[in-house]
Amino acid sequence: MAPTTPVVSLLTDTGTPPAGSASDKITSVETLNVTPEASALVEYKVGTGAWTTTAPTGLAEGTQTVLVRQTDLVGNVSSTNTFTFTLDKTVAAPTVALANDTGSSSTDKNTFDPTLSVSGETGAQVQYSIDSGTTWVNSMPTLTDGAKAIKVRQHDI
Repeated sequence: MAPTTPVVSLLTDTGTPPAGSASDKITSVETLNVTPEASALVEYKVGTGAWTTTAPTGLAEGTQTVLVRQTDLVGNVSSTNTFTFTLDKTVAAPTVALANDTGSSSTDKNTFDPTLSVSGETGAQVQYSIDSGTTWVNSMPTLTDGAKAIKVRQHDI
């Protein structure tokens, strides 16, 4: 009789920012958690590669699908568990500029329009701070006249 299909999950599901989700299958850590039967040999396959007993490492960022099966001591092979998750190991700093520099030149950073143009990774959550990074908010704060230093960061998926 074949062993049962192995149970597969992410060892660390870091999730969607900022708080994360323990069940959305988005992670920055590619390590899988596999629960095999006692004495069973666990095998992995990524893409069109060969079956191997070594858990996959060095995967590219993006959607990944790993096949997992197990073989018992007498050679019976379980059904395959197809496990798909999103791997995102890096985050880039967003690009920030005034949307409308209305000063005496288009590059003097003087404006009557405090709207910022922020570009970054697709799906990333942008946050703003006007107190040197002590407090972060998800939308651009209302500003008063005068010189401002605004920090911008993003949490990618």
